[in-house]
Amino acid sequence: MKKRYWLSALILFAIGGFFYFFVYAYQFTGIMFCALGVLRLVFGVLNMCTSTILKLAFSIALCVGIVAMIATGIWIGTNMGGAEDPEADYAIVLGAAVNDTQPSASLRERLEAALEYAETYPNATLILSGAKGENESISEASCMFTWLLDHGISPDRLRLEEHSANTQENLQHSLAIIEAESGSKPQSVAVISSEYHLLRAELIAKELEVKSLGYPAETKNKLFFCNMFIREIFAVWKELL
Repeated sequence: MKKRYWLSALILFAIGGFFYFFVYAYQFTGIMFCALGVLRLVFGVLNMCTSTILKLAFSIALCVGIVAMIATGIWIGTNMGGAEDPEADYAIVLGAAVNDTQPSASLRERLEAALEYAETYPNATLILSGAKGENESISEASCMFTWLLDHGISPDRLRLEEHSANTQENLQHSLAIIEAESGSKPQSVAVISSEYHLLRAELIAKELEVKSLGYPAETKNKLFFCNMFIREIFAVWKELL
């Protein structure tokens, strides 16, 4: 294998390792750099290969993968604006990381959107969904509850769901709370989350036979947005499969 292949792969692995182990919340970026390193090594192996069919098959697979990523990215992008009319009796606020007892930047953005939603639709009840993570001092739901109380939202409008570790569980457990309180499963529910996350939440809600009315929280850190947007492409594929 020529030096340019293994050397560039080594650099990509080093960058990936740096992001994965030393840059908070950018582990997926680290994985992607390592994947590019592997891809570079594959190119090196194919460069030594004499099989035209193998090279052609790899090129086709790579092109299909790139097209699929672009198409999924466009699909996610068309859903980032949320529902045209997101008014609902209940709104589920999807949790994100908590730093000690304080919301992370991502969670704060979702809380700001939740506050805006609560003020726009004063009759809506908010379901705050998120368990206590491994490195969190309190549950995400509890953190959201305190933040919204501090910003003037009545506790009568807030419900805590503290058992969910992923989006599927967020929606399942939150819908169970709504059904127990209202006596029936809602036909539609507002879902407040980061803009890149709304498509996957909609797909999961559809599986649960509920219409998701997305309400987006803008991700202000554009580098973090790119990191999460690419991650979401693979998360959508996983959900579809």
